[in-house]
Amino acid sequence: MHKCESMMERHTEENIKKFINRNLEELELDVNDTPCTTDKGSNIVAATTSTTHVDCACHRLNTTIDTAWKTILSLNKEVADLDNFCHDIVSYVNKISGTAVMSNNFFEAQR
Repeated sequence: MHKCESMMERHTEENIKKFINRNLEELELDVNDTPCTTDKGSNIVAATTSTTHVDCACHRLNTTIDTAWKTILSLNKEVADLDNFCHDIVSYVNKISGTAVMSNNFFEAQR
């Protein structure tokens, strides 16, 4: 059984712990008998010390790939230049798209 809900409070250890406990209680699950799968953020790790904690494989894989990519960029200037160029293109397209969306919203509001 899973539940997905946004946490609106600051993501402090105490707030996360209360959030988890409240949601487990709503699902009638025991906090001490329910594994919790998360990333390895210090706040979430601290909040789940009293539970069985399982690292999320997707977060671990993402961290591994990100670390490897940063290493490649630091060792190969041509790849780093290409990476920067791609980031520039994405930023430009996002900027243009955002402007177009804002313009459309402005014109819609004028009608």
